[in-house]
Amino acid sequence: MAYFLGLDSSTQSLSAIIIDTAQGRVVLDESVNFGSELPSYASPQGVLLHADPRVRHSDPLMWVEGLELLLSRIDAS
Repeated sequence: MAYFLGLDSSTQSLSAIIIDTAQGRVVLDESVNFGSELPSYASPQGVLLHADPRVRHSDPLMWVEGLELLLSRIDAS
């Protein structure tokens, strides 16, 4: 039985999908929304507010915490 994990990181969320290649089916589809699930980073849209509207950046620690949360959910399932 071969499973493959795919990760998709965007501005607003981090998602994971696990596929069972032998049966050609999705085993797990999970995501973490940075704005709603990690409010301590004050990034409602996944980016920090800035006085210049052309500037967009995020706290890298938010990505790390999001990955830890996502992996803990995968482990729990």
